[in-house]
Amino acid sequence: MKRTIIITLIIIIVVSLIYIIYSKTSVSNITYYVTGKTYAKIENNKINKINIEGYDYTYRANMYTNNKNYNILLALKMKNERTVEKANIISINKNNNEIKVLKEVSVDIDPHDFVYIDDNHFIIAEYYYEDKIIDGNMKKVKATLIKEIKDDKILWEFKTTDYPEFYNYYDSSTAFYNLENNYDYMHFNSFAIDPNDNNLLASFRNINAIIKINRATGKYIWILGGLGNQFNIPREALFTNQHSISFESDNSILMYDNGTFDKCSRILELKIDETNKKVIDYNYYEFENVHTDSWGSVIEINKKRGIYLIHYGVGGNPDRNTVELRNLKTGEIYSSISFKDGETYQIIKE
Repeated sequence: MKRTIIITLIIIIVVSLIYIIYSKTSVSNITYYVTGKTYAKIENNKINKINIEGYDYTYRANMYTNNKNYNILLALKMKNERTVEKANIISINKNNNEIKVLKEVSVDIDPHDFVYIDDNHFIIAEYYYEDKIIDGNMKKVKATLIKEIKDDKILWEFKTTDYPEFYNYYDSSTAFYNLENNYDYMHFNSFAIDPNDNNLLASFRNINAIIKINRATGKYIWILGGLGNQFNIPREALFTNQHSISFESDNSILMYDNGTFDKCSRILELKIDETNKKVIDYNYYEFENVHTDSWGSVIEINKKRGIYLIHYGVGGNPDRNTVELRNLKTGEIYSSISFKDGETYQIIKE
């Protein structure tokens, strides 16, 4: 009897050790890509930089397809630091880095994010300028145009200047890049398609809000967060200057909350009740002495185990252009790679 118990305990211990070793190995071997000034594949914690000839910057797509052989990127060739000469949506083969141009887009493209549905179907954002009287003064407004394009036909458009109330939602206490000749009152930075109804979420940094857009009409449905907030949100679930919105496997909204107001960046999860306009559950994970003003992204790897891939963004204290594979439940860091300031913007999971 005792021998049977001892053998059983040994088997349990051995199986547990194998599971722990396998879990750590499988996590640490995750392959991902970074985009920005540098496009690179990160494998076994090593950086393999990939040259995309003829372009200076790349930005990843939100992909709603199971395409495992290609990354879809927005590739920009620059005239100078702030002027785009050429902008193309491209596919790049993960095996041989072969490039195929899928669509030429306007040089007024907003590169922060776009949605890839298939080779002829995209959702993109562009910026445009209009002269508007705001607070009694004429200002040149930098606004956002969002449009869905399929087979070179525009299905719908959403223009932020069609909604004058949005000007009132600009939050000067957390916003940036608002010169007199460039009133960037919204500052779009991220997309996500809601898996429940197929409508579009768009994140706007300078109003600290996420706006849901009806993909049948191009009209907005609701606003979550900021001065135009339409939801009941607990104080601890409020967010500022957020980036990288997505839906997790349990349909929670996941984001990198830059936390400009509280000077504390974190990963934030929100579960919302759209009918009754309230946040019904939330979780957040703060990082000690970390606040990054700009950029930042997060990808769910295994929600049950609490494992996420995190790009901490840049600026703030400390200035961290670092990507970590991290367990948010235990705090364990499986891998960490730092890049030069401004070198990378987003991460792509393999």
